[in-house]
Amino acid sequence: MRIYSSLGGEKSEFVPLKAGEVSMYVCGITPYSASHLGHGVAAIRFEMIRRCLSYSGFSIRFVQGLTNVDDKLIARGKETGTSPRAIAEACTAEYVELLTALGIEAPDANPDVISHIPAIVQYVQELIERGYAYATSEGNVYFDVRRKEGYGKLSGRSIDELLEGVRVAPGEDKRDPLDFALWKRDDHEEMSWESPWGRGRPGWHIECSVMSDVHLGQQIDIHCGGLDLIFPHHENEIAQCEAHNGCSFANYWIHSGLLTIEGRKMSKSLGNLVTLKEAVQLYGGEFIKFVVLKHHYRSDINLSNELFSDNLNHFLKFVQALRCEGEGRESEWSRELEDSFHSAIADDFHTPLALVALSDALDTAERLISDKATEEDGVGLLGKIRSLLNVLGLFTSSVAGEDQVNILLRVQARLLEVSPLSEGEVKGLIEERRLARAERDFRRADEIRDVLLKNGIKVMDSQTGPTKWMFELPSKE
Repeated sequence: MRIYSSLGGEKSEFVPLKAGEVSMYVCGITPYSASHLGHGVAAIRFEMIRRCLSYSGFSIRFVQGLTNVDDKLIARGKETGTSPRAIAEACTAEYVELLTALGIEAPDANPDVISHIPAIVQYVQELIERGYAYATSEGNVYFDVRRKEGYGKLSGRSIDELLEGVRVAPGEDKRDPLDFALWKRDDHEEMSWESPWGRGRPGWHIECSVMSDVHLGQQIDIHCGGLDLIFPHHENEIAQCEAHNGCSFANYWIHSGLLTIEGRKMSKSLGNLVTLKEAVQLYGGEFIKFVVLKHHYRSDINLSNELFSDNLNHFLKFVQALRCEGEGRESEWSRELEDSFHSAIADDFHTPLALVALSDALDTAERLISDKATEEDGVGLLGKIRSLLNVLGLFTSSVAGEDQVNILLRVQARLLEVSPLSEGEVKGLIEERRLARAERDFRRADEIRDVLLKNGIKVMDSQTGPTKWMFELPSKE
């Protein structure tokens, strides 16, 4: 298996620190408001990586941190007159509920900052003792960036280059503009704690260093996060951990591409922020995962109505085919699919190629099932397709196929601004049209066809089998 690491910028053969065991840390959310779709995209991608590593024979220890101490939480508390801790707890509970709706497994550990305050204080004190940090008379503690050799190696920039974009904020008492806070003086009733430097709270970056150290050890195999975290967050994590532990921190840095909505960066100020809850209600968790995984995890995604529309038929094809029951039998087609799938995910988790292989295999399975002599091979191939989709994190939830189709019908109806039909209604209209054609009532048959087309549904008649349907996609002219 070859994995691309942002540290070094190339693919290399994946070798875990311990044979067969993989430690994986992911920066989690800051729960100060409702989780947005970008949180869901990252979760889908890192869940896929976790599953693919497990499929490849590794035992995974997956830890995701939670930043429940932060300036944004304090600010939100002041805005709303609500306890910051209560806000964090409510937003975290909603996030966990939505991940469940997406069929994403809980991490092996989900540590939070508040639970690790004593460990953070000790870690900061040890950085001071090792000469990499200093306390000020104001009660703040900063990391001395120029003391750490190699700072900037993840972002690929020198200290002088980084310095150009940094300014010291009014009232800051650090020695150098690049130095960053490990401990910040504060006397907030809920968000501050006693320390050797006075009452305060942790800086942003120290938390992940401490939580990964506590739950995974001083060195880890894989550290994940969004591309926007490379600098300063991940750069500062590396500096802290290497300074504290005297060894390298993470062997592989895996960064997820970013999300735009209709071509623009998602933000509340632009009015295009889509919460994760809204997205699941609009598109369904399974369909969102499918669309996300059709993009490589390192690529940016422009999620738009057009993108979802373009994928309606591809997803429908899988949903309808996977309703087939039965065990079937192992065949050369199943073995060929497994080889193609494994080659794709072994090449830096190339899910777009894996889905192409699965889609081609679906066509083969349908052809095999149509022939009595090879029907069992086709059913067996469908079983293999289903299990490999599960490896990617697809179709693992208990949502029935009919419900999935109804979600797609609602998506299409919303795009066309018409009232949605249910799958049962579509089937009923198709059967009514079949009977009308059999009775040579072509006027009624055409009327039904037009009703379906108005709802974005195209009927495909067959001389040899049952009538099928698909979504009629709008013209792009």
